[in-house]
Amino acid sequence: MDILRPSLVWIGNRCYRKNTINQEEETAYTEDDAYFETDCTYEDEACDGGLNLVETDDGYMLSMYVPSAFHKHIIGRKAETKKRLETETRTTISVPKSGQDGDVVIRGRDRGGVVSAHTRIDILVDAARAKTPFTHFLSIPVANAVFQDRLLTFKDDVLSTCSECAGIDGSIFQNELKLHFTLGTMVLVDDAEIEEARQILERTNIRNILGDDPLEVTFRGLEYMNDDPGMVDVLYAKVDQGLDRLQALADKLVEEFVSARIMKQQYERVKLHVTVINSLKRRETSPKPANSQHSNARQAFDARQILQLFGDYDFGNDTINEVHISQLHTTHPTTGFYTPAATRHLL
Repeated sequence: MDILRPSLVWIGNRCYRKNTINQEEETAYTEDDAYFETDCTYEDEACDGGLNLVETDDGYMLSMYVPSAFHKHIIGRKAETKKRLETETRTTISVPKSGQDGDVVIRGRDRGGVVSAHTRIDILVDAARAKTPFTHFLSIPVANAVFQDRLLTFKDDVLSTCSECAGIDGSIFQNELKLHFTLGTMVLVDDAEIEEARQILERTNIRNILGDDPLEVTFRGLEYMNDDPGMVDVLYAKVDQGLDRLQALADKLVEEFVSARIMKQQYERVKLHVTVINSLKRRETSPKPANSQHSNARQAFDARQILQLFGDYDFGNDTINEVHISQLHTTHPTTGFYTPAATRHLL
């Protein structure tokens, strides 16, 4: 069945099959070699469609931009990956020196060999990117002072009434200056990729969705996304009013980023929520036990009493003004929010 229905890998607007590797062969290759080109067409679409192939006196040449962070995956250990690519495609591949930006240049006498080398490099880079931790996320900040004040009040009320519930302590509450909706996550490894993401954000037609009216939302109530309220990792503030327009905006933005292959589709529709309690923050602020094999394990909390007492909590309303491409693990020195790589004003 793996042969009849192989996994598909999308690179740009092209689709490739991912071959299954026999167990006996796996030890001969590094993890960078897990993808191999098969057919040069998929659904009648040529692999070299849109490539800037240049005919030279000696054959063909093709330049492709690859962020320097991924150059090592093209070269491989002791340059084995690069050598094998060159041998199998009958090309020469020039990669910029370590730490330097620039194009990877492929040269070869045969047009098909140059295209094949380009395809394999694309797939190697895509596989490496999939293993790279996220660097940025598309966010809608909730910078409303009323919501921030009510979150602090909510925190005090919960700690005063539910502190004896399992897993409840002050460290797991969201920073009031970082309240936001997360629309999607991305791996942007250099300025060129950040600029591409910024351009996508700028050209998305928001006016067709929102018109000229401000986007106002009201937050009331709490929700969680697992089946057991006694073992919860995250509690969210619910959007009570204004959800339809906000949902349309979020879905449109994610659609544009996914279409540009800069973001992966996670759900059919964006799951809109603003986190107010997150057990993951306990791991960020609390010291880890020495020599503990489970020091990185997430510790859930019992939310039953919180939901009973504060399940309809009023967090106030907000006018949504901006969409950000936010940089993970940062704090802006002025706003206290995440540092934006790009900002789009809605009106």
